Amino acid sequence: MVWPRTIATLFSPTLGKDKSEAVVNDALKRLGLPQDDLSPEQATKVLDVLASSDGIVGAVGRFVRTRTDFTKVEQIRKATPSQSGLTPRAQAPRPLPRGAPGASFTFEDIVPYFAAVLGKEKSLDLLLATAQKLGITSKPLSFQEAVAVLDELSRENGVHASAARFAKAKLIIRVGD
Repeated sequence: MVWPRTIATLFSPTLGKDKSEAVVNDALKRLGLPQDDLSPEQATKVLDVLASSDGIVGAVGRFVRTRTDFTKVEQIRKATPSQSGLTPRAQAPRPLPRGAPGASFTFEDIVPYFAAVLGKEKSLDLLLATAQKLGITSKPLSFQEAVAVLDELSRENGVHASAARFAKAKLIIRVGD
């Protein structure tokens, strides 16, 4: 089951908590869905409605919709018993991996995570400007430098902050523990 609040948190980095909850609740009302547990299919319908909206809500909705599959989340939740007795949300976060020795990234490796919402040129410009702001001049970037650039971007407001969080997660998965 998917809580509407879970859907709202996918939008909150860009829209803010209150606005995110409001647009999700509005979508639930338009679809005639309950305000509590939703099936993965119902949650996907909510994302579809939000993705078809105009303006920033639609842009974020399309971004989130292309990267979210609630059926997989439900399968993982069912297949992963909590060994500590805590729910997965209550467990302590895993530490950031140090990166594989010699792991390096070019800006071109990171641009695709932003290109869908900003375009390739703007994405590259944004990454270069952020690296310069942090004093990072090495090319290629080490894992730590790439994460520092993405962390800096994720602190800002806007769709690019959501893209930065997504890109950081993808880099961590790519490097592994």
